[in-house]
Amino acid sequence: MECLKNDAEGPPFSDLSDLWLNIWTRYPPINLSIMNTEETTQQERSSFWNDEDGTTAVEYAVMLALIIAVCIGSVATLTTETKKSFDESGDAIAGAMGN
Repeated sequence: MECLKNDAEGPPFSDLSDLWLNIWTRYPPINLSIMNTEETTQQERSSFWNDEDGTTAVEYAVMLALIIAVCIGSVATLTTETKKSFDESGDAIAGAMGN
């Protein structure tokens, strides 16, 4: 506590409130407005809805979901068509062999 000592003779501070005031003025705490959580939460919500960057992320997510849906649909269709083709080929070969 020597670094916080007053220049005058005597005890460094008369009581703890003087010490706290000295520390508070030298090293102020973080912004006290963040301690009002209800107001801060409302501000964060409104900034979230007004933020244009968030919209871009949502658009990318929707595009990705659509691309995945198209890919799954295409694979399902190709699987069905390929099975039909192999079944027809197998039947034609079996008919040609006389079985």
